[in-house]
Amino acid sequence: MHWELTDGSNSAFVHSRLRRNGLDWVLRQDVLALESLDVLFSNGLTEVPESLGSLASLLSLSLSYCCKIHKLPECLGAFGSLQKLSILNCYNLSSLPQSMGQLTSLQVLEVKSCDSLHRLPECLGELSSLWTLHLEYLGSIESFPQSLQHLTSLQCLTIVGCDALHELPRGLGDLHSVCELNIDWLSSMTCFPESMWRLTSLKKLSICSCTGLTSLPRGWKAWPPLKTYASLGARESNPCRRA
Repeated sequence: MHWELTDGSNSAFVHSRLRRNGLDWVLRQDVLALESLDVLFSNGLTEVPESLGSLASLLSLSLSYCCKIHKLPECLGAFGSLQKLSILNCYNLSSLPQSMGQLTSLQVLEVKSCDSLHRLPECLGELSSLWTLHLEYLGSIESFPQSLQHLTSLQCLTIVGCDALHELPRGLGDLHSVCELNIDWLSSMTCFPESMWRLTSLKKLSICSCTGLTSLPRGWKAWPPLKTYASLGARESNPCRRA
């Protein structure tokens, strides 16, 4: 079962009740078997109720353009079956709950364009089943938690457009299962962690438009055959060149 809650005209009936009664109204309906929930363009939604945790069968949750939400409830950790979580364009979201570390079935996590988010919780390193992580356009974050090095199942890591980020986790090289790494538009980053050469499963590396970067990772030529694209700074006429 899939529900989409949106301000769009195609879902006016659902939204009229969401706007008048809030998300709690939806959760009081016979939707306990719900597997997918998308909450889109819900500008009247100021908080996500704790009762959301009653959706024990939920596999996919997406919050997009919920511009008045400042935080997510601790009940988020109750979704023991959740496999995909997308938090997109929630511009006033300032924090993520520590309970996210309890999402032991989570495979895909996307956090994009949340301008007020200043840090990611250390508990992200507890997501033992995570194999895809997208962190994009989080302009206020200066560093990522070192616990990310414990994501031993991670295969794809994308970090894009985090302008204030000045370094990657020192233990990045401990992510031995990562086969695809995309690092784009990180203007404040000047170098890579020394551990990065230990990414021996890497098949694709994209380093594009990191204008402060002065060199490629140490030992990168010793990696197994891979497709490597890199831009080492503003000197390049083409933002991405084959290295």
